Amino acid sequence: MNTEKDQSKDIKHDDHKPDPKLIIVSIDGREVKIKPGDYVVSNLKSILGVSPDYVLDQVRGGQLIPLNDGDTIKVHNHEEFISHVRCGTSS
Repeated sequence: MNTEKDQSKDIKHDDHKPDPKLIIVSIDGREVKIKPGDYVVSNLKSILGVSPDYVLDQVRGGQLIPLNDGDTIKVHNHEEFISHVRCGTSS
């Protein structure tokens, strides 16, 4: 006969553990979970919810590094990105 205490041993409490296959990145101050790895910048923008006509910058050492849409970058846990309208274009 199983008691309630014995049954609790069979219950897994994995709700508190992050998914080991996902990493957290920051875009414009909000956190997004994505898979780690290499991304073409234009695809990364789409995944992060950034408008295709915006520029995506990577924050590295307090500096903003502009990323070209056709470039491929390796994305790691806790990286920070900022999106903004393109500068220097005339209408």
